Amino acid sequence: MAKIRWSCAPTVSPEGRNANGSVIKTLGLPDHRGSGRLAIVGGGPSVAQHVEELRSWNGTIWAVNGAINWCLDHGIDAWFYTADAASMANWFYDLSRVRLAVLAPDVSPELVGYLIGNGARVELTPPIESGPTSVNAADFISLRAGYRKMVYFGCEGSFDYETGTTHAFTSFPIEDWLDVDVGGMRFRSKAEFISQAQMLSNTLREFPDFYSEKSGGLLRAMVEAGPEYDVYAVADSLYAKLMEA
Repeated sequence: MAKIRWSCAPTVSPEGRNANGSVIKTLGLPDHRGSGRLAIVGGGPSVAQHVEELRSWNGTIWAVNGAINWCLDHGIDAWFYTADAASMANWFYDLSRVRLAVLAPDVSPELVGYLIGNGARVELTPPIESGPTSVNAADFISLRAGYRKMVYFGCEGSFDYETGTTHAFTSFPIEDWLDVDVGGMRFRSKAEFISQAQMLSNTLREFPDFYSEKSGGLLRAMVEAGPEYDVYAVADSLYAKLMEA
């Protein structure tokens, strides 16, 4: 086994995000405010175990990125949520059915225009310093928006070994996978999800009165054993990239 250390780099520069924010500010969109319980739903395979719980959820639901279509397909009343500032050209998911959206205030103006043009109600989160994923950004902004109990579903940050499933719904293939060991348990994941699980596990351990998870997988292992991990296998494509680095 070996150690691999990752560092996060933004997909959109700070200057790009600032430019987005300047345009969106002129639209006069309302701030998103909530209270009580918030379910933050990612697209991990584990979310399929919680369909009935989410259908009867007593509170608000934010569906992260492509998880919105999974929620709509299963009769779950959810807001589409993202902090991703990438342009619409980079979106893999169909967002034509979105009717409620809560967005970071520096996402792509093109995304905002598309949603409003399709008749969606769009509200903005408080300003944020985003983590490696929209899931990570959700912890602080949900608290600032007024929620007081946040539960993470489908945010395990690991894949289903038996089926090879990476998401609860059809998604793009993940070629640069790696297998990691946390506390004697092994998981298949990717670099972005490992960083997500590390940061989110720290939040869950430090602030248990506000945050909890029903995701399992790599995230739960890091909550219980700590964020350190060993790598014992990587995809050939990732190995080649590491050798070039």
